[in-house]
Amino acid sequence: MVDGQKIELEANYRMSWKNIFLLSFIGLVLGAFMLHEAQTNTKRLTINGVIELSIGQATVFFWAMSLFMFGLVLLSVMALVQRLRSTNRITITTDGLWTPGPAWSPAQRFHPFSSIESLKVVAVYKSRILQGKTKQSSFSIASQNLSSIEEFERVVALMHQLVNRRAP
Repeated sequence: MVDGQKIELEANYRMSWKNIFLLSFIGLVLGAFMLHEAQTNTKRLTINGVIELSIGQATVFFWAMSLFMFGLVLLSVMALVQRLRSTNRITITTDGLWTPGPAWSPAQRFHPFSSIESLKVVAVYKSRILQGKTKQSSFSIASQNLSSIEEFERVVALMHQLVNRRAP
């Protein structure tokens, strides 16, 4: 029971170890490469044959790209800390959906079925995302943050069933 509501489904919802490692690896490798390019740049840069940058502008571009890539490493560290410190869950009750908040405000958020205006599944490459819109806010549930695609399909089916049940 959650606040007196019967739990229909509860699932862990967090970034996988593989995605955390991949994000940090890509950020480190590309950040180091861009840092090297910024420190050793002696040439102009042309992007897509359209944008031409002087040597100084190209160096600034490489520094900016390096900082952006190291920002990905920072994001992966935040995801690692969040995975180790909290147990994010998605909970579907008879009255609504409880979702974890963002890393900076991790308190659970409640979305009553009576306020859900739309539900749709969007495919982005191999990932599928259930997007919901309520009267006050919106929420997203990404398939890669659940344990399996089958679990994602169960969440989607149950959400559609419970949201449609309250429809007039």
